[in-house]
Amino acid sequence: MIRGANIEFAGGGKAEQANQAVKGPGVDARSLPAWGIYARNVEQLTFEDVRLSLAKPDQRPVILADNVQRLTLDNLRYPRVRGVDEPFVTNNVGRITITDVKGRP
Repeated sequence: MIRGANIEFAGGGKAEQANQAVKGPGVDARSLPAWGIYARNVEQLTFEDVRLSLAKPDQRPVILADNVQRLTLDNLRYPRVRGVDEPFVTNNVGRITITDVKGRP
């Protein structure tokens, strides 16, 4: 669970990075297919009263959840980025609960 957090990301990602395959960690940093939260193979993930922000626009989704059994987003704020139609991408997510989630300009 992540609660009561303000997290800023560098941003600057491109749309094609959202579709790249994710490789296991190596010795060098690698980009991920989401600028905020990338979660894979998680039983339960909760964000409560969380603010995500960007230093510069990013064309990747805010959150990408893959194989997550329970995802809860409660009082989440994030910046809307022009050209990003789907801020949340889910693949094989069992149960999603969304309460008071808002993108802001």
